[in-house]
Amino acid sequence: MRLENVKISKMGNKLGIWFSKFYFPKGSPVQIKIIKENKEKTFLAKFNRPITLRRNIQNYLNLKYQDLITIELSQIKNTERSKNLFHENKIDMLHLIPQTTSKGYEIIVTEFDNNSEKWLRIWYSHERGSGQQLEIRRFVEIGGFGSLLGQYQAEGTKHKNTIGFSVEFTNKIIPEHQEFIASISKLGISKDACEFRFTYNPNRLSEEEVINHAKRFETIIGCKVKISQGSSKGIGFRTVIRNTILTEIVLNSLDKIRNFLANESKYTPNQQELANNFLAKLLTGDGTLDVRCNRRDFPELHMKIVDQDLNYLKDYCAILRNNGFKTRINEKRICVI
Repeated sequence: MRLENVKISKMGNKLGIWFSKFYFPKGSPVQIKIIKENKEKTFLAKFNRPITLRRNIQNYLNLKYQDLITIELSQIKNTERSKNLFHENKIDMLHLIPQTTSKGYEIIVTEFDNNSEKWLRIWYSHERGSGQQLEIRRFVEIGGFGSLLGQYQAEGTKHKNTIGFSVEFTNKIIPEHQEFIASISKLGISKDACEFRFTYNPNRLSEEEVINHAKRFETIIGCKVKISQGSSKGIGFRTVIRNTILTEIVLNSLDKIRNFLANESKYTPNQQELANNFLAKLLTGDGTLDVRCNRRDFPELHMKIVDQDLNYLKDYCAILRNNGFKTRINEKRICVI
């Protein structure tokens, strides 16, 4: 359905669009494309005669009160999730998108073409409004996604009861943030969606050292960093993406893939590539290496991964064992050796 020359309306202190009648039942999931001059923006919503526009849509199209716009409106159905994790030599992200949020709200997905690539448009709503829409590639590289999950398993915020419910990656090594941003961008998430923070202990760093650390981060990453004081022993950089749906997908992917790799006794080539990259970044973040010689001057190598979550330790233990390592869990010291 196509509606021409619809005026932008005022809805309190926000802007929106007003439909002359109910084209679909109230609350039906719909896709709305707004076209203004040579720009367009597509988003998902629940149908109602008045529909409020999110700020990012207003800014992108430079919408003003009483602007004349063109609207394309169509009813949609939630896309069925794919049953397979792998599609040829790629990860199928449609397999990893949960049916609902952690609070029980339905997550709606539609597929669209973007420069000859399959992309996913993802959205959810609740009683008081809706979540910020997310658009990601459907098929992504196995190695890059495995590295992303390994980094986040080691250094990411993994508890859904955290304030803001966002993707947060913490590491004092700046190149690790470079790699994390590169992996996120392969999903289709722009670096502009990220916030960057630097936390330091004022008792351990001088003002000049703080400025030097922040400038080095900004030079390497190419973005401004917010500076704040903390009580940690050292320094810490954080990359934050405030998007509930992305957080749900990352946490769901972590659980599904970690459990999957732990419970598969023999890997296919795709599974092995995923396991290799996941383990490599997990060990970079949470692992320590100890090399010593025994009585016969023969070198012995020990790796240790520390984590307070016993279920995580059990999965690490199984994944390492599946990759040829001899492993054991030391519950007292919360680690896998």
